[in-house]
Amino acid sequence: MSEPTTLHNALTIDQFHAAGVSAILDAHPHLVLNDLRHPLHIAANLASADSRGPHAAILKLMSETCSMALQPSVKTAPLAPFVNWGDGTGSMGPEHLQPEDLDFIASVADVITHRALRARLGDLVWLKAKRHGNRFALRAIDDYRAAPLDHSTWHTHGSTSWHRALQLAVSLRSVASERLEAMVTELTNAFFDHKDNEGVVALAYLRPLEAERLGKSAAQQIAAQLALLARREADRPHAFHAAAYSQSAIDWFKRVGDKAGAAAMLALLGETWERHGDATPAPLTRHAFYQDAIVAYRGVAGRFRDAHDVPAALERARLKYEQAGRDSVGEMISVPMPAFDVTDLVRAATEHVQREDSLQALYAFCELDTTPVKSEHMARAQATLGESFVARLFGVTTLDGDGRAVVRTTAPAADTASEEDPRVVQEAMLDFVRGAELIARAMIMPALAQIKIDHGFTIGDFQTLALCSGVVPRERADIFGKALYAGYCHDLEQALHILMPQFEHVVRQALKGAQTITATHEDGIDMEVALSALTERSQMSEVFGEDMTFAIRCLMCVQGGPNLRNAVAHGHAGAEECESPAGLYTWWFLLRLVVRQYQIRASAPSAPPVDAAS
Repeated sequence: MSEPTTLHNALTIDQFHAAGVSAILDAHPHLVLNDLRHPLHIAANLASADSRGPHAAILKLMSETCSMALQPSVKTAPLAPFVNWGDGTGSMGPEHLQPEDLDFIASVADVITHRALRARLGDLVWLKAKRHGNRFALRAIDDYRAAPLDHSTWHTHGSTSWHRALQLAVSLRSVASERLEAMVTELTNAFFDHKDNEGVVALAYLRPLEAERLGKSAAQQIAAQLALLARREADRPHAFHAAAYSQSAIDWFKRVGDKAGAAAMLALLGETWERHGDATPAPLTRHAFYQDAIVAYRGVAGRFRDAHDVPAALERARLKYEQAGRDSVGEMISVPMPAFDVTDLVRAATEHVQREDSLQALYAFCELDTTPVKSEHMARAQATLGESFVARLFGVTTLDGDGRAVVRTTAPAADTASEEDPRVVQEAMLDFVRGAELIARAMIMPALAQIKIDHGFTIGDFQTLALCSGVVPRERADIFGKALYAGYCHDLEQALHILMPQFEHVVRQALKGAQTITATHEDGIDMEVALSALTERSQMSEVFGEDMTFAIRCLMCVQGGPNLRNAVAHGHAGAEECESPAGLYTWWFLLRLVVRQYQIRASAPSAPPVDAAS
């Protein structure tokens, strides 16, 4: 449905009875609301076809009321439209109801016999028209909690119904205090009485209590029972069952201030993940299990670590984690992508730099690509993740070449991932890097070979460019020029090992010129911050522009990408990383920055004469 129902004329209780709603409800007393909406919707269409306008409006209102989603976990919107379309329309939600709609709902709620629907109507009146009094909320509580406490009902609608009943009782305070106490007792008893020998069904009855922070009077007993269940499940093949009980036990122990109990459960949780990692043949899965084990062991408070032998367990889990990472890299496969012909790109690049004048050829070489437009890459990333069903379900773990997990991201919100979502930012970076690597292979590499054939640049030429560009500090022009020349000579190892720290100095000096603090001051010690942190300063975009800053971060500072600044600084950048297409593009990117600024200064009408590269 694209538009919610609006009742244009006042409807009456007599019209409600004449519409046949009660007969439909009596025929389907046990249908959940999402299923009940179908016979109501069919009846509304028939009434409309028979020109019974008021009856059709009433039946459609009841159907659309049934369609609303009950989501007590979202306290600001416990009832919401079942679906929202991309054009801003959607199914009915509480916000679509007008005062006269709510008055009609209040008038018919007393004659409804279907408990789930009566709970929904009472809830709506309480949410949107409290002037009708709290009797509707009290009735909704009773109708919601009428859902049986059994496995099949609980996992279809019982869980949300009981959770909403608890919320309503809490909001009514003393008016519903007896109901609240009774519900807490019933849920607690359901947890203790459940005799399932496997799985986490018993735990499900505690979820509403945990969400609303209720049940503290029995918290110690609940925590102890959860600990027993966690130990029972620890030796069974389903690691996630044991983890669920352990994590819940940790939370309940913390609620009563039992830090020793919480520490014991954290240690057990770590042992559980480690044991299942040992029993798992797939390296990637082992890697994930050991990561979770390390997190659990680290959570054990210091004073309890020796009692549970945590230091040795942490060391053991770390070694297994590192080995699993190395094994994972060895088992990864390359997925071939569709091939395409880059002959035209190669030809266009070489022809573009074939200029008689050496300086013009260099200018042309620096025109092979433009500064990326960040907004375009972000938009493509959002579209890519929005269109991929798999991407909306799973997060991503990125392993470095030595098996280290360098990026972990969760799945973005379906269809609506924002620009701040880590998955969107990561995908935008990869989108830029993939394009940059293509440019490096198909255009920069052949164009550079052509320039070397046609022109003979010297180290002095590149030092002059650096000196006269206005970008590189004068005292660093010689070493910066040497690094650019090394890249021109295809020695990217030397080029990048010099350029990365020198460019960081360039950025730091530029930011200092913009009155930016580029150091930390703690305990009387001044420490310069690294390039990665500098690029996150607001002044970075002001000095270099948002798009240039985005490119710098993608190439030099972000885990999961080339990350060349950090790879060089920490000794991870070997020949393979430096000689890669990303390494070539990064050298060209810094050359372009210097040459473009040199070109601008050289062409300015009032600029003093400069010694151009010969």
